[in-house]
Amino acid sequence: MKYFPFIFAFFLSSLLFADSNLINLKLDQAKMEIRNKNYFKSIILLNTILTELNEKQQAQLSSFFPEAFSNYTLKKNPYHLGDDLTQTQSLQVLSTKQFISSNDETVDVNLVFDDPSIKEFIRIIETPSLVSNLENTQVVTFANKYKGLEKYFDIEKYYECNIILNNQTLLNIVANGVEDRSFINEFLEQVNLEKIDKFISLKNQ
Repeated sequence: MKYFPFIFAFFLSSLLFADSNLINLKLDQAKMEIRNKNYFKSIILLNTILTELNEKQQAQLSSFFPEAFSNYTLKKNPYHLGDDLTQTQSLQVLSTKQFISSNDETVDVNLVFDDPSIKEFIRIIETPSLVSNLENTQVVTFANKYKGLEKYFDIEKYYECNIILNNQTLLNIVANGVEDRSFINEFLEQVNLEKIDKFISLKNQ
C-alpha cells in the first residue's frame, strides 16, 4: 500500500492530461467548423468548451473558500454565472457564493476581476478625505496587507465590504440581517486572501 499515493497521483495526472486533450480536440474541431463556415456547429463547440473551462475554474476557486463558518453554511449553486445578471453579477465575476445562517442571515461573496469599479474603490481608499465624507464607511485592513472599504448600517443590518486584492481583483462581501460585523473576521479566518491574490495574478501573467 506504500505505493498508493504515487499511483493515485499518477492516475489523477493522467485524467487531467486526458481532459486537457479532449478540450484541445474540441477546439480543433471548432476551428475546422469555422474554416468550413459551419458557424452554428462552431458556436455549439465553443460554448461547450467555455462551460467546461468555467467548471474547472470554479473548482479551483472553490478550494480557497470554506463550506461553512460559525453558524453559516454554503448554499450549493445559489445561481449560475451567465444567468440573468444582478447588480453583483456580471461577466467580471469570477466566482460567487452564498452562505446562510441558522437565523436566515445571508452572506454573499463575489470574486470580481477587471471591473471598472476596482479603480474607483482604490481611489477612495487612498484618499482619506473622500472616506470621511461617506456615511457609516471606513477603510479596514485584512491579513495585515489587504485594504478594504467597509460599510455597515446598524438599523438595516446591512454590511458590505470590498477588499482590494490587487489592481485587477477585489473580493466583494455583502451581508443581510447581521447583528454586527464580527462575522467578517470569522469568515476571513478561513479564507487565504494571499493565495487567491497569487492564484489570480499567476493566471493573468
